[in-house]
Amino acid sequence: MRVNLFSWETLVLVILGILLFGPDKLPGLARKAARVINYLRNIANNAQQQIQTELGPGFEDFDIRDPKGFIRRKIDEQLDPITADVKGEISATKATFSDTTADFASVRDELRSAGDGLRDDAPAGNGSRPPAQAPVRSGAPFDPDAT
Repeated sequence: MRVNLFSWETLVLVILGILLFGPDKLPGLARKAARVINYLRNIANNAQQQIQTELGPGFEDFDIRDPKGFIRRKIDEQLDPITADVKGEISATKATFSDTTADFASVRDELRSAGDGLRDDAPAGNGSRPPAQAPVRSGAPFDPDAT
């Protein structure tokens, strides 16, 4: 069985408060604690408003409790148009490559059909050419730097 720790902690604090300060002083101390908490909240809110004022326009949605989130949102706002442009360029490049691939395929098919037509017109024989022979030098061994 799992027990909610917050209720136990609160209960322990109330019992300790009653034992230490007595039941007659406890309501006054609770009011003072509430005023201190309210005062601290006001200080935090005023600090946030002062930061927003000093930062200037464009920082109205700045939250002192989440500066990383604010920075992340601002960076995303700046990068979104750039990212969209890059994605557009990438898709245009992909389209160009697919068009080029299709053009190469059609050229390849035309060359194959032209090659088949040449083979049909070739003289009778084994259909292959003799390999080209390199010139033979006599005397000195081959030196590629001598040319």
